[in-house]
Amino acid sequence: MVNNRNTRMGRTVLIAKDGRKLVELDRKKNDFQLYNLKNDNEERYKLAAQYPEPVSALKTFLLRELNSARPDL
Repeated sequence: MVNNRNTRMGRTVLIAKDGRKLVELDRKKNDFQLYNLKNDNEERYKLAAQYPEPVSALKTFLLRELNSARPDL
């Protein structure tokens, strides 16, 4: 998991697992992007709308990690 607190586009958070990458663009708007890194390592194809189950699973894991007591996140 990567928590980029300040980027050109604002704050972004991402997690990669099992060849997929979930990027949080705007949590308040529930805006997440999903990429298949095995078949699309250039991240050209946004798959979140087509695959809601992996988005939900990765989002749950991501939010659990962000809300943990770990000081490095």
